[in-house]
Amino acid sequence: MRPGSPVGRAAALAGAACAALAAGCPSHVDQPDPGDTSPPVVTLDVDQLPGEGLLTVGSQPEDRSGLPRTVRLGLIAVARDGESGVAQVRLTGHITTVCREPGGGDLGQDKRAAVLHVEPTTATTGTGGQPDRRVAQLTVAFPYSNCDAGLSPVGMRGDIHVEGRNGAGASARNADFTFSYS
Repeated sequence: MRPGSPVGRAAALAGAACAALAAGCPSHVDQPDPGDTSPPVVTLDVDQLPGEGLLTVGSQPEDRSGLPRTVRLGLIAVARDGESGVAQVRLTGHITTVCREPGGGDLGQDKRAAVLHVEPTTATTGTGGQPDRRVAQLTVAFPYSNCDAGLSPVGMRGDIHVEGRNGAGASARNADFTFSYS
């Protein structure tokens, strides 16, 4: 591989991307530890909160209310397990778009949408074992769901968490991240 070749540039970019990630690049666990009864560590990283850096939601719930409608939240579900690897990570919850008549009329509806984003999307049982971490990502923008004809979005709220399962079958869930747009 020559340093200036397309393959060399691609390898350099991949290495830089791995170095830039806070979680680093995953390694593999060839066989789950049969004595591993501990669940994976699961967190939710929330990016693009106004006036804040990256927020990590672990064991304590977090709430952000009154977000401006222009904010696009980056939700990053992370599961880590160095002993047995990570079989799956799920970003799950609900997001409700509040719809009302234009001009403040009484007619309205709340459109609730289930969120389920799973990695991997298919079973991974090939050689090489499980990676020691998996990541699932989702971008949330206002409005999350479209309103019916004659109604306009006036608000949005959500409740999101992460679930992870390791290669030995143990699972974990982090605390909830709740948010609202006004």
